[in-house]
Amino acid sequence: MSAGQDRVYPLISGGQYHFNANGTKIDFVGGSSQLMATNFHDNVTFVGEKFTITGSAKFGDGVINYVRYGHEGGNTIKWYTSGVEEMRLESDGDLHVDGDVIAYSATTSDYRLKENITPLAGSLDIVCELQGVKFDWKYRDEKEQVGLIAQNVELVIPEAITEKKLPYYSNKDGKKYKTIKYEMIIPHLIESIKELKTEIDSLKMRLGDS
Repeated sequence: MSAGQDRVYPLISGGQYHFNANGTKIDFVGGSSQLMATNFHDNVTFVGEKFTITGSAKFGDGVINYVRYGHEGGNTIKWYTSGVEEMRLESDGDLHVDGDVIAYSATTSDYRLKENITPLAGSLDIVCELQGVKFDWKYRDEKEQVGLIAQNVELVIPEAITEKKLPYYSNKDGKKYKTIKYEMIIPHLIESIKELKTEIDSLKMRLGDS
């Protein structure tokens, strides 16, 4: 079939069509198999409310740039560019990206959605227990990074620590590693500044009285 010429293959209600890899054969589930008179042209459009994939599938050129679903028996969707996996969406909702994510995001914080609200206490002491470090990643070409160590943070802010499989930071050994929710450290930094200001104001008053 030459480009620009479309052929419509309407789906029978509840039926399934299977296309082979080179687009020359179409199998009718519950019916007969037949060779198509002509091949598909480059663009194939599926029209309908539902498109179901059984097993694994690739979308794209399948070699260089493509999306892969159900690979190795999992429910993970993977994105490849230049033949390299760059992103994956796992069945638990976790999105892993091998690179910078440039996006805008807002944090849900309306008090009407919260309960058991209590002020933080001892934030200055907690922050003083944190240790900033410089390091190199073992399995990534990223050197002289700065940050925190999850095990150290866990000792004073355990709620900021979760464990996840990290395919782009480990050697894909399937193990879970500790991650830090840095946004849960920010409130302690704010309260620490307020504590320090209170101490500074108190010292100023003493010096003013002397």
